[in-house]
Amino acid sequence: MFDRVAPRPLLVPGLAAVVVGIGIMSRVPEQAWLIVVGHVVMSLGLAFVFTPLMTTAMGSLPRRLYPHGSAIVGTVQQVAGAAGAALMVSVMARVAADTTAGGASELEGISAGTSAAFTISAVLGLVTVAIALFIRRNPADAGDRPVDAGPTEPEETVAPA
Repeated sequence: MFDRVAPRPLLVPGLAAVVVGIGIMSRVPEQAWLIVVGHVVMSLGLAFVFTPLMTTAMGSLPRRLYPHGSAIVGTVQQVAGAAGAALMVSVMARVAADTTAGGASELEGISAGTSAAFTISAVLGLVTVAIALFIRRNPADAGDRPVDAGPTEPEETVAPA
């Protein structure tokens, strides 16, 4: 599908599905099946996001920089995922503590904290949908050359003996 339609027609609906899935989970419904539905919708959306996004990112690099690009993408994914998880857990804990300090039960506090963290995630997801509207096909796919990262290291030459 990516080869036929380019990245944007896959990214925008995929990210919208992620936002909808997170939005469903932000309400912390009492029905467990609704949490499962939210997670499934989010996961399906992610399936439409990761492959086109990674292909577009890596395809914009010259072939000789693929290993470096792959390493950078992997590192950024790990660091951003850890930072995002830490931020959302901090939000959840702060809201839960404030809620229970106001006289609510611990369960109500955790529910409010979880809802706040997922709501913030959904809002950030809306920002990614807006950013995805500006993603375009790789320059190489459009007939242009990928951006060159500069001169390569000189090859070693062996002097004749």
